[in-house]
Amino acid sequence: MVTPPIRHIYLTGFMGAGKSTVGRALGDRLRVSFVDLDSRIETRCQMSIPRIFAERGEEWFRQQEHEALASISGDGDTVIAVGGGALERPDNRRLMRQRGVTVWLDAPFSLILQRLGDGERVGRPLFSDEAAARALFDRRRSQYARADYVVRIRAESKPEALAEDILNLIGK
Repeated sequence: MVTPPIRHIYLTGFMGAGKSTVGRALGDRLRVSFVDLDSRIETRCQMSIPRIFAERGEEWFRQQEHEALASISGDGDTVIAVGGGALERPDNRRLMRQRGVTVWLDAPFSLILQRLGDGERVGRPLFSDEAAARALFDRRRSQYARADYVVRIRAESKPEALAEDILNLIGK
C-alpha cells in the first residue's frame, strides 16, 4: 500500500522549544515553505502578539489563530510552527490531523528557562512569571503528547539534526 504524501507538518510545543528555528531548517530540507503561525497572525492583524493580548484578549487571539491555521492549511505542502496553545482547541487539533502530521518538540522546562532569558520573556504574554509558566507548561503537556510524533530536545540539539530526525520519523 502506498502512503499518501504528507501535506503539512505542524510543529508544536511550548514557547522556546525551537518550533520556528527547527521549522525553517525542516522547510529548507524539504524544499517547501515554512510558516510561523504567530508571525502570520501579527501580519494579518497588524499588531504584535503582546498587543493583541493586551487590547483584545486571549480568546480573540485564539480565534485569529484558528482562522490563520485554517487558511495556511489550505496551502500547498508547508511546515507550520503553531503557537504553544493552538492544540488546546479541539477544532485546531482536528484540522491538523486531517491535513497533516503533528510533531511535538519536547523540551524540558529547564531548557525553556535557559532559552527564554528575562529579555525574551517580555514579549510573551503568557510567561508572566516562572511559576505561572511552569503551570501552563505542565497543563499543556497532555495536549502535546497527542502529537503523531515526538522529538526530544536537548541543550546540544542542532536545528538541522532535529529536522533530519523528524524526516526519519515521518518516513521522508
